[in-house]
Amino acid sequence: SNDAELIFGTVIDNTIKDLIKITVIATGFDVPKKHFARRPTAPISVANIDNEDILDIPAFQRVRSDK
Repeated sequence: SNDAELIFGTVIDNTIKDLIKITVIATGFDVPKKHFARRPTAPISVANIDNEDILDIPAFQRVRSDK
């Protein structure tokens, strides 16, 4: 594009002998955003808890104790 901004730099690395490395960084591509249709969400049911004290124990520990 005629609007491109090019920044050029060089580095001499004598350790790579007869090789050349090229790094290209390209940014700023205007990609149209995808629009997703929202799906209606179903109501979430909450289970009744007989003993609320069990909630003081982290879930991962409760799961381990069930096994």
